Amino acid sequence: MEKFTVKFVIITVGPYKMEYLVKQDTGKIYKKNGKYQLYTVEMFDYIFMNAYNTDFVPNAPKPDGKGGTNESYKDKLKTLIFNPGRPVKVPFIGSKTEIFSANMRQYYDYGFTSGTYLDSIPVYRFKVSVKPDLSSWTKDGIMIKELVTIFDKRNFNILGRYVDMKYSNMLFDFDVQMNIEMGYFGEDKLPTKITYQGNWDYPFKKEERASFLIVHKDYKLEKGK
Repeated sequence: MEKFTVKFVIITVGPYKMEYLVKQDTGKIYKKNGKYQLYTVEMFDYIFMNAYNTDFVPNAPKPDGKGGTNESYKDKLKTLIFNPGRPVKVPFIGSKTEIFSANMRQYYDYGFTSGTYLDSIPVYRFKVSVKPDLSSWTKDGIMIKELVTIFDKRNFNILGRYVDMKYSNMLFDFDVQMNIEMGYFGEDKLPTKITYQGNWDYPFKKEERASFLIVHKDYKLEKGK
């Protein structure tokens, strides 16, 4: 069983920099050319470990499109996580991501509640979930099972998101749950905790089962920034 562990990470705000103080892995994590052997780890690293110079930093540069054959799939998965409800051009599932469209609304319940986030921040909790009275056959055809988004009441910033996705067809089979938590550090909104639990199975590859927990803390602004 392959294992990949980051013991401690330093992140600085401003020009992106990540420093691994201790990094430990076992098994066949990398290919001979230095690229990831495991598709799940490659995707997770692209989406979350590089989040600071894309989705979480205003006016950040976009990827240059030189990430190899998986680049388009990475961007589509990123859209699905950070902009749920938008169409994603993937065979057989494109329209299934549009959970707010007129066609998909018949399958979901939508609701929100008020609450407190991190013991002090007033928030709205918006939840989209599959209707419980649907037939098993209909439920199996719905990809996004649940989506929860936490909004700061004061400015409607997104402070958290949970997504539960499961789908199977002739091209792939996946069952994934992800939770992303954000926090304020001065005027910046940055990730504090990311969890991932998922299984992926697709042709000509071994089935991958992975679980991640990443905690970010002790953010520090570099001198002169």
